[in-house]
Amino acid sequence: MAESLTTAEREVVQAIDRERLVESIQRLVAIESWNGQEGPAQELMAEFMRDAGLDVDLWEIDLDEVTSHPDCSVEIERESALGLVGTLSGSGGGRCLILNGHVDVVPPGAADLWLHPPFGGEVANGRIYGRGALDMKGPLMAGLHALKAIRDVGVELSGTLHLQSVVAEEDGGMGTLATILRGYRADGAIVMEPTGLEIATTGAGCHNFRIHVLGQAAHG
Repeated sequence: MAESLTTAEREVVQAIDRERLVESIQRLVAIESWNGQEGPAQELMAEFMRDAGLDVDLWEIDLDEVTSHPDCSVEIERESALGLVGTLSGSGGGRCLILNGHVDVVPPGAADLWLHPPFGGEVANGRIYGRGALDMKGPLMAGLHALKAIRDVGVELSGTLHLQSVVAEEDGGMGTLATILRGYRADGAIVMEPTGLEIATTGAGCHNFRIHVLGQAAHG
């Protein structure tokens, strides 16, 4: 793989600080950011984005606007939610790319069934263990460090890169919808879900609905 990289690409890869990447993933994994509780994780991501030199857009999502949208499907009631996009601007004229990842996780279940604490972010056998380390705080933080390396090396981009840190992916994708409603568009997007570096062009969708049936109540 290294032989196929351009000089600029090789410099970007070499500029990524592996130790800092691991530490940042551990900090994010340590936050219990299940659905409806993602605020602290978004604020930490915003802090990392600012440190990386990105232009940061952190906003309070208009829940009435998003949940009333025909493409919105949610089950969890929320009092608030934060949207977050970090931008590395290009000089103009090039194509725009979105990198998308989510900070919300499903609850860990019984902690005593875990080999490592679910929010410990422990490193063992060359791996980071914890709820969300793979799905998908690790990939999200990897995307951030990639943008930081591009900026640090001084690669001149003609197009713009947007890193979207979204909420509610595990609950219908409301967070990504909120970024669209805020006006973020691109020529292409990479959802950084772990795929073993295989390109996945489709994904399963979901739709929540209720059925009301009129009849006589009974219990058997």
